[in-house]
Amino acid sequence: MTADPGSSARAERRRNRRRQTSLLATVNYARVLLPCFVVDVSRGGARIKLLEAGALPRGPAVLECARLGTLAAELVWQKGLFAGLQFAETLPLPETARQGAAEAPAGAD
Repeated sequence: MTADPGSSARAERRRNRRRQTSLLATVNYARVLLPCFVVDVSRGGARIKLLEAGALPRGPAVLECARLGTLAAELVWQKGLFAGLQFAETLPLPETARQGAAEAPAGAD
């Protein structure tokens, strides 16, 4: 039986605490730019929501976000508009990423 992505069994496997946010960002796949929102972020990765439906390619990508910077990442999973990215390096979360939850527009997640 496969664990539901929102189940507590899956949450227990996480190494880093996630912080909810709603930061405008872009996923860059070799000159293909896809706008998205960073829905939540941890030191090891981020969950994003694409603005348009479409499958993300496997392989290296770059997440570009004014508050988080430019981060090398790789697609780990995708379900509809949502996707999980794993960062190539551990991210030291800046104070501004923690404050992003206060800026979440209605319907962003």
